[in-house]
Amino acid sequence: MSKMKKILSNSTLTMGVFVLLLLFTVTKISENVVKDWALMVINQALAPQRLSVNSEEFQIGLFPKPNALLKKASIQNTMTGQFFQLEAVKVSPSILSLFTGKIGADIYIPMGTGSFNATLGTSGRNFSITVDGANLELGQIFSLAGFPGIKTKGQLNLELFLSGDMQTAPSWNGELSVTGKNLAILPQNIMGIELPIMSISEMKNKVTLTGGKAKIVDGIIGKIGDDIAILLSGDLTLQNRMDESQVNLKAILKLSQKITSSLTILEAILSQSKQADGSYGYLVTGIAVSPVIAPLSSPLTQ
Repeated sequence: MSKMKKILSNSTLTMGVFVLLLLFTVTKISENVVKDWALMVINQALAPQRLSVNSEEFQIGLFPKPNALLKKASIQNTMTGQFFQLEAVKVSPSILSLFTGKIGADIYIPMGTGSFNATLGTSGRNFSITVDGANLELGQIFSLAGFPGIKTKGQLNLELFLSGDMQTAPSWNGELSVTGKNLAILPQNIMGIELPIMSISEMKNKVTLTGGKAKIVDGIIGKIGDDIAILLSGDLTLQNRMDESQVNLKAILKLSQKITSSLTILEAILSQSKQADGSYGYLVTGIAVSPVIAPLSSPLTQ
């Protein structure tokens, strides 16, 4: 009987909120309040990635469930200031969470041939977020990272789970996975340098985060035989100011004969880090905003 009462109670709450949203849609009462709420939820979800969203147009929907739709939206990298235009952003609130003093929502962002789907939950300063990014264009990822205009081919898939105290990055726990196949940086001129096509057959990256310390479990970009192959290892210790996070990474770079022959200046620049097997090795240490990049002193061993 108590279980039935609980079900009826939850159904009543859901119906009540549905009716309120219906009245809101008909009367257009305080639309800006709802828009501000939707932006708050989205930006809380994107804050750990140093991204924020805004939009020019806004509308309320009720089907298949209540939602707020932001059109002509833009997403900004808050560290670089770089903007990227979005078709739309849809936020669907978790109705029951609102009655328990929490914020919960599903977020959907279409991006070209792909999309972001996120589920956010917050209670006070604590948050949890799950993100699924499918078929994301490589060029869009470059733009969000602060490198717009780079011509690319291929798509990435992203999975992220993150939780902790929003104001205390060293409390965060989670996991990030980024994968892709048949990627390429297309021929183009960058800063006066003519680049040939650079193909990468696969990408497999996995990072775990425990108590604010991120460790690279898999750091594979390309493989032997590709135009570019990068092997990453190491860790990153988060600080409340992300630019003060501590970096401790090792990177091994391998280039195909086609690339070294086409870009002789690159061979000259990288020569001090050349290893016995022809690869190039670097250590990246210090704070994230101004890391120290030094050649590896010992040959690569695998």
